[in-house]
Amino acid sequence: MARCTHNVPPARQPSASADWVFAADAGSAEGGLATHFRFWQLWESVAPRGHLLNRLSSGCINWRPNGIVRGHSSGSPQTMAAPPSATTEMVPSEPVPSFKLPPAGQSNPCTPPLVLSFGFTHNNASLLVGSDGILAAGTDCTGQRCLFELLPVAVGDAGGTEGWFHLKSLATGHLVRLVHSSMPTQASWGGAIPPFATLKTRAELRRSRLTAASSCPVSGHTTGAPPSWRYNVSLWDPLVRRSLSPWVEGTISPTVLDAAFSRQMYPGPMANGLPGIHVSIRAGKVFYKTNSDYRMPLMLDMLRTVSRHVSLPDVEFVAHLWDHPKVRREQPMPVLAHYVDVVHRDIAMPAPWSWDERAHTWPQPFTKIRHGCARPWAARKPVLYFRGGCNGPTRGWRGPVWRFYPRKMANILSKRLPGRVDAGTYDHCDSPKLNKHEWGWDEQMEHEMSTEGPKRKVDKFDMNCEYR
Repeated sequence: MARCTHNVPPARQPSASADWVFAADAGSAEGGLATHFRFWQLWESVAPRGHLLNRLSSGCINWRPNGIVRGHSSGSPQTMAAPPSATTEMVPSEPVPSFKLPPAGQSNPCTPPLVLSFGFTHNNASLLVGSDGILAAGTDCTGQRCLFELLPVAVGDAGGTEGWFHLKSLATGHLVRLVHSSMPTQASWGGAIPPFATLKTRAELRRSRLTAASSCPVSGHTTGAPPSWRYNVSLWDPLVRRSLSPWVEGTISPTVLDAAFSRQMYPGPMANGLPGIHVSIRAGKVFYKTNSDYRMPLMLDMLRTVSRHVSLPDVEFVAHLWDHPKVRREQPMPVLAHYVDVVHRDIAMPAPWSWDERAHTWPQPFTKIRHGCARPWAARKPVLYFRGGCNGPTRGWRGPVWRFYPRKMANILSKRLPGRVDAGTYDHCDSPKLNKHEWGWDEQMEHEMSTEGPKRKVDKFDMNCEYR
C-alpha cells in the first residue's frame, strides 16, 4: 500500500519576523527541523495535557503576556528555548496520536489527517494563527484560525521520524515553523572528510605496546629541525588509551567539536575558562579560531613550530588553556587540557605554559626569563623544584585536609627529603571562611604546617635555571 501523502502548497514569502516566533508560512520541503513538533507529556495519566515541543530548538511553544506566543523561555535572557512549564502546558481537543512507524514490510493506511485545536491551561486561551500568519494566543477562533492538521513527518527526513509531526494551519494552508535565523534547520552530524579514523586491531595495539621507541617523521624541506624526535611510546600509550576510551566505539563528528567549543556549553562557574582554541589541520596548514587570548601566543607558536618540522595528519581538536580541568566526568565532551584529574573528562596534552615562544622549544623555564638560562640543562641540580601560590582548588582550600592537597604534600616532602625535593606553596592558603569554625581550623592548619611542611620561600623566577 502506498504511503499517504498530504497536499501542502509551496512556502509563501517568509514573514519578516523576529527570532523565536512561530510562523504558519512553510512549505512541505524546505521547513526542515523547524517544522517538526511532538506532543510531550510528563505524566501519561494526566492525559491529554502536554507540551508542543519543537525539534529544532528542543523547546516548547510558550504563552507570553498580551496574547504573544514565543519559543524562548519566560525568564531572562530570552535566548534559551522554553522548557516545559505552566505557560507551555496545553490541552488538545482530541488525544494526539503517537505517530509510530509501522512494522517492517508494512505501511500506514492512507487515512485523513487529524484536525485538532490546542488550548493553554494557563489562561484558557487557544493557540491560533493571526492575520499576519504568526502564532498567538486568544479566544477568537473564527475562520479556522485555531485548527491545525497533524501530518506525520515523512520517512527519510533528517534525524528519524517516529513521534514527530507537522502542524498545518487550516487558516493559511502552510506548515508552522520556528523562526530563528541563528539556528540551522538541519543537524550537522556529518561533515567529516573521509577516510575516517578506524579502530586499531589487537595486533597493532600489541605492537605499539612492545615498541620501545618511535620517531616523528621530520619534514625534509625544513631547516633547523632536530635530527630525530624520539619518544618512548610505552610510557604514553596507557595514558592516551585511557583518555580516549570514552570515544573508542564511535567517530567524533565536526558537530561534536563545535559543541565542545561553544560558549553555551559552559555556563555558571565554568564560564570564566572557556575552551580557548578550535584547531583544524588540513594538508599541513593550521587553521584556528579562539574564544580567549589566555596563553594563546604560546599555544600558537607550539603548533606552528611542530607543523614546520613534522608532517601532521589532517586532524581537528578543541583545547582549553586555563588552570583547572573543565569537562565534568559525566559529560563526554572531547576537550584537550594540560590539567586533568579523575573527576573530569579533559584529555591530557602538553602544557603550553612550558613552551618558550622565543626559542621555539621547551622545557622550562618559560619566557619570563627574557635573557634565557646561562646554566646548561646538564649542569643544573637534579632536585625536584616547584613554587606555587594558592590557585589550587576551585572552591577554596580547607584547613582540616591540608595534608592531602598536592601542593601542600610537596611542602611535606620537602621537609622529609631535603636535597631531593624543594617544592610547595609559599603561602598557608587559608580557607574562604564559609562558617565560623574555619577561623580555628586555619589557625591549627598553620601551626601544623610550620612543623610538618613549612611554607617555601618566594624565589625569583630565575631560580628555575638552577634545577632540572
